[in-house]
Amino acid sequence: MKKISVSASIRAKIITAFLISLIGYVILATLLFSRALEQSTEYQINQGAQQSADLLISGIRSQLDNARNISYNMIQDADITRWLNTDEDDRDFLVNRNADQVLRETYSFFPGWESIFLFNNEGEGILSAHHLVDATFKDIRETSWYEKATALRGGFFVSLNADDTLFSVVGQNNISLIRQVLNIESMRPVGFLIVNLNESFISRTTDEINRKYNTEFYIMDEKGQSVFRDQAPIETEGIPEEGEARSIGDETFYLYKTTIPELGWTVVSSTPYDLFRGTPFFPQMVVLPTLSAVFMYLLGMLFTSNLITKPVNELIVSMRGVREGKFNKMPPDSRRDEFGQLKDNYNIMVRSDSAARADGAGEAQARAGYPGRADQAAFSIQHAGYDILSYYCEPYEKRRGGRKRPKPVLPYEP
Repeated sequence: MKKISVSASIRAKIITAFLISLIGYVILATLLFSRALEQSTEYQINQGAQQSADLLISGIRSQLDNARNISYNMIQDADITRWLNTDEDDRDFLVNRNADQVLRETYSFFPGWESIFLFNNEGEGILSAHHLVDATFKDIRETSWYEKATALRGGFFVSLNADDTLFSVVGQNNISLIRQVLNIESMRPVGFLIVNLNESFISRTTDEINRKYNTEFYIMDEKGQSVFRDQAPIETEGIPEEGEARSIGDETFYLYKTTIPELGWTVVSSTPYDLFRGTPFFPQMVVLPTLSAVFMYLLGMLFTSNLITKPVNELIVSMRGVREGKFNKMPPDSRRDEFGQLKDNYNIMVRSDSAARADGAGEAQARAGYPGRADQAAFSIQHAGYDILSYYCEPYEKRRGGRKRPKPVLPYEP
């Protein structure tokens, strides 16, 4: 590894360093973004779970408030009051028919109402219902709700299937609103009213929420009995207030638990966790920014490597020329950074070295007795004059083609 590092070029080292830092950046950014995305997903699901649970609870409370108000107006109806204040022996067919008609018209107008029971203090009662109802008591005074309603003196309380005493034959749970009926004038108890709402008034709200948030619900009363569910019962113990993700079967769900304090109910919502992981915005949030960062990083890497290696390569080429005896200066550089200063100092060094070499060569020639440039010029002129004189001093016949005698060589006199 050390050998490769020493022999590698500067460009290769720069590119390698940039690539290593780029890989580190991608890994670190992926880890950080994955964690941030996970936290964002949990927060998004938690907010959706809270909103959906709030919508459901708001819908339940609204339906119960409507039932209270309507039932309150109903028991003040003259026909209902006449039936409650009339003894059985004095009550004729018309009184019974009118009271029954009031009950029938009331529950028929509201589709979420399953049945209405009206009892006097003696336990005699009339009812109107969409379906048959199975009662587990013969005397209202034997039921657990009798004492609760008596203690409230006209106030409502909510119970599941009238404290398990009234059941619909269709198998659905009834949410029972039970109250004691008081005489308006004397405020003495005259009877009891039970309004049974079926599960449909909850399912209409949950269906709308499911279309919006893809969330399902499971509702239990204070006894742990199922009030409503559009999913299989799940283990609700240990679910924190902020919710958590749990694996149920082969899927992962985000479970959120809250309560309806005045009813004593527990509401558990479950939302598929993978729906938020597979968001269609994932490529825009992850892939495109990462590719853009990599592209810009590569451009910066190439620009930086070229900025450093280009002046170094020019310097290397010039130094090779100096080694071969070519004292060519590098072209001037307008930059005033370290590379510009390096070029200027190199050019000064080349000029100094060229002048030093010229001076050294002249001294060596003088020591060897070799004429300098001025002496060589004088010798050439003198030698040329001797040749001319010797030529004209030869006999004519010799100059006309005869053999010339050898020219004497004069000694060099500087």
